[in-house]
Amino acid sequence: MGGAATPGQGCTGRPLRVAVQLPPGRFERWAERVVAAIRAEPAAELAGFLEPPARARRRRGPALALYAALDRLAFPAAGDPLGEAPRPAATALGLLGTVDVVLALAPAVARPLPLEPRADAWVVRSGGLAEMLAGESAVVTSLEQVAGDAGGAAVLAQAWTAVDPLSLNRTRASAVRKVPHLVRTALVRMARDGAAAHDAPATPAPASARARTLPGHLARAAAGVLLRRVQERVFDRRWHVLFRRRRSGGARGVPDPAAAGWRPLAAPRDRFWADPFVVERGGRHWLFMEEYSYRRGRAAIACVELTEQGPRGAPEVVFAPDHHVSYPFVFEHAGAMLMLPETLEAGGIRLYRARDFPRDWRLERVLVPDVRASDPTLVRHDGRLWLFAALQRPHERFADELCVWWADDLAGPWTPHPLNPVLCDVRSARPAGALFRSGDWLVRPGQDSSRGYGHAVSLKRVELLSEADYREREVGRVEPGAAKGMLAIHSLNADDAFEVIDANRRRLKRPRRRPAGVRARGGG
Repeated sequence: MGGAATPGQGCTGRPLRVAVQLPPGRFERWAERVVAAIRAEPAAELAGFLEPPARARRRRGPALALYAALDRLAFPAAGDPLGEAPRPAATALGLLGTVDVVLALAPAVARPLPLEPRADAWVVRSGGLAEMLAGESAVVTSLEQVAGDAGGAAVLAQAWTAVDPLSLNRTRASAVRKVPHLVRTALVRMARDGAAAHDAPATPAPASARARTLPGHLARAAAGVLLRRVQERVFDRRWHVLFRRRRSGGARGVPDPAAAGWRPLAAPRDRFWADPFVVERGGRHWLFMEEYSYRRGRAAIACVELTEQGPRGAPEVVFAPDHHVSYPFVFEHAGAMLMLPETLEAGGIRLYRARDFPRDWRLERVLVPDVRASDPTLVRHDGRLWLFAALQRPHERFADELCVWWADDLAGPWTPHPLNPVLCDVRSARPAGALFRSGDWLVRPGQDSSRGYGHAVSLKRVELLSEADYREREVGRVEPGAAKGMLAIHSLNADDAFEVIDANRRRLKRPRRRPAGVRARGGG
C-alpha cells in the first residue's frame, strides 16, 4: 500500500478507472453525489457498478429501526443526503475493462471484489450511532485502502464532524456529506503520486459505546435538554476579552488561561467582545476585537490602546460597515496597516487599508471573491503568502472545512489549493488566531467546536504546506476548564508585549429592574 507507482495508477497518462461497488439496500443521495464527484474529476473516470456480496447485507433490529424512523421525522436533515436516490444498474463484469480502483460504498464490506491484482480496494466507513451512544463529541468518516481477507487498512482521507446529541439522522447526514470530497482527494493524490495512502492516523473506536444503550441515551439526551433550558433561564453566557503582559524575552509561547495576570475587559451589558488581535505600531500596542451589539444584531470592529497600566480609555468602534464583521486580522505590510476581517455576510475575502490608523478603514481589494469564508488568516512561509479560511457549507452547523490559497504578492492572483478543503475537521479546521513559529515549526491555532461553538483551541503543527499537498498534526490544546469560570475559549493572539484571549463565561442573570412606582406581585 502506497510506495512506487504501478501501471494503471496515475502513471499511464489516462484517467484512473473506478468501479463503484453499490451499498446493500437503499442507494442514498450521498452515494449519488460520490458518483457525480467521480464523473466530474478529470483524474478519474467511472468504469461501472458492482453489486455488493450477499454477506454485506444486514438488517437493523426493530427497536433501532423504529428509533431511526421517528428520528428522521423529528429531526430532518437539510439537503437530506440520507434520502433514497435511483439505484444504478450493475455493470456486467466483461464490460468493465481495466479497473484501477474498486470503491465500496458499504461499510460492512471487508474488502471489495478484486477485479485484477493491481486494482486498489477502497472502502467508505462512517459511524454515528456508536459515537452518539458513547457520548462522544465527534464522528469520523474514513476512506480506507484495504488489503487481503484480514482487512488490513491504510487511511486515505478522513473527516471529523460534530455529533448531534439529539439526532442520529443529523449526525449521520453531516458525516456522509464529506464522502464525495474524501474520494476526490484520494483520486487526486493517486493520479499525482501513483499511490493514495499516506500516514493519516488510524480511526479510533469509541471506547464506551458498548456500555450504553439506546434507552439510556434517550434519557440522557432528555435530561441534557432540560438542564440547558434551566441554565438559559438562570445564567447569562457572554464572550469576554482578556489580556496580560508577556514575559520579556524568548519566543512567543501559548497563552495559558489558567495562569495569573489576566485582566478582563468588561463590556457593557448590551454587547460582547471577542476575537481579539493585538498589533504594535510605532511603539504603541493596539487591541482590535469584534464588538457584537445585541440591539443591532450584528458586529463591528472595536479598538483600544493597551499600555502598561491597562487600556487607555474605552474601546471605540473603528470599522462598522452595513454588514456583520468579526475576526479583525490586522497586520502591517509595506508600511501600510491592513486588515482581513471576516466578511462572510457580504461574501468574499476582503482586504481593508487604514487611512488614519487605527480608524478609517477602506476597501483595498477582494482577494478571493464568491466564497463564504470564516476567519481569514494570512502567513508568509517559504517566500510565499498563504491564506487560510474556513468554509461553512450549506446545511452544516459549523464552519468545519479549512481551505488554503497562495500568492506571490498580496495583490494576487490567489490560487486555490488543489485539495481544498485541505482539512474537514470540526475539532480544528476553523482558524483561532494568527499562525506563529515555535522553534523550526509553523503552528496553526484552530477552533474545536465539536463540543459546542468555539469550545477550545487545538494547536496544529504544519508538517507540509506546498502547492500540491497539506498536512498538519495536533501538538497541544488550550482548554477552558483549567481557568475558573471559563466555559469556552476560541481565539488567542500575541505581539511582543501582550497576550490576548477570549473566553465565554457564565454568570447569574440579574433580575430586571421594575419601573419606579410599580409593585411586585404579592407586595403589601
